[in-house]
Amino acid sequence: MPNTSGAAHSPKNTPKASRDRRLDVFRGFAILTIFINHVPGNAFEKFTSRNWGFSDAAEAFVLMSGIAVGLAYTGTFQRGEFMNGAKKMWARAFKLYWSHLLVIAACFAILAISIGFFDTQKMIRAVSLQPLIEHPILASIGVPLLTYQIGYVNILPLYMLLIMMAPAFLWLGVKNHWLLIGLSAFVWFALHILFYNGIYINMPNWPHDGRWFLNPFAWQFIFVIGIVGGMSTRTGKQIAPFHPVLYILALAYTLFSFYWIQMHMGALPFNDELPRIFKDFNKSYLSLPRLLHVLSMAYLIINTKWPSWIATSRLWNGLELMGKHGLPVFAVGTVLSILLQCFRQIITPTLLIDIILFSIGIAVQYYVAVYASGNRKRGADRALKNAKPAPIHDGLIR
Repeated sequence: MPNTSGAAHSPKNTPKASRDRRLDVFRGFAILTIFINHVPGNAFEKFTSRNWGFSDAAEAFVLMSGIAVGLAYTGTFQRGEFMNGAKKMWARAFKLYWSHLLVIAACFAILAISIGFFDTQKMIRAVSLQPLIEHPILASIGVPLLTYQIGYVNILPLYMLLIMMAPAFLWLGVKNHWLLIGLSAFVWFALHILFYNGIYINMPNWPHDGRWFLNPFAWQFIFVIGIVGGMSTRTGKQIAPFHPVLYILALAYTLFSFYWIQMHMGALPFNDELPRIFKDFNKSYLSLPRLLHVLSMAYLIINTKWPSWIATSRLWNGLELMGKHGLPVFAVGTVLSILLQCFRQIITPTLLIDIILFSIGIAVQYYVAVYASGNRKRGADRALKNAKPAPIHDGLIR
């Protein structure tokens, strides 16, 4: 996976970055899966990826986001352009921040109408609105500080913070992949040990007590693994080379995880004898069973022939488009998930109603991606039209 020597490749030997269609397709799939999972009790959630094993679409989304960062920025950091790369990523983080504020404002408006006019009191508890009701001024301050996050609207803040950290990850990764992985793993492991001993290192929730649901200092590990995978591909290395033993182990663990979840078997075998880090299913701290499952799934997908069909089949064009324009699609999907939660509190949900609601929701997200794609193309056309030709001297363009 990483460069075995630990040394960075020469910038001039770095292959040109190319967009992997499979990455966009699977990212689009993860975004739609999160949308479905964020409407509890619907007819389709039992078929989503969280029923396939210990991890769910959130882990896959963060892993793929790390891969995308590694693919996009490795060349910049290998050329020593640290500030240039950092400014681009921090600008992206700033965009994520404002997107989150717009999303949460839209969700507040939907919830206010739903609770005020349709008496959907259950939504107060469902999305943790008590702080806003009990301490409206303090909660309003907590929203831009990212210390107050309502339920189901907590992935963008995590992603934003990871993007803020990404320049440091890339700087170190260019120098030594293994050192980056080692330090990241150490932080992840140390957080678990401290957590088991009652010491919680996490971003705070305020004005109410508690911490972020998704601990960014733990989730940085899967993001870093993705970055190293993207860096390896960007420098001409295979992201996860095939090895028969690893393939068999990954397949066995994936099947075991699938069986365990399907059978609702609870605690892992030998639960009393295992160290807590091996048996915990804690999502907030990205437990080892969850981490191993998403990595096993990724390894199998990379080293199995059928996913290559995605690169040529038009069947996945819609998912690819949504994956390419993940931010607006994800943001709209988050708002729609809150809207659907409220709507299903007002009416009696049935299979037919869920089919209609989710068909409309997915269609809306698809057309958001279509609009975003057209908007990007229009922007590129305007930039090309307004570009001034380079001056010509002595018959040469300089």
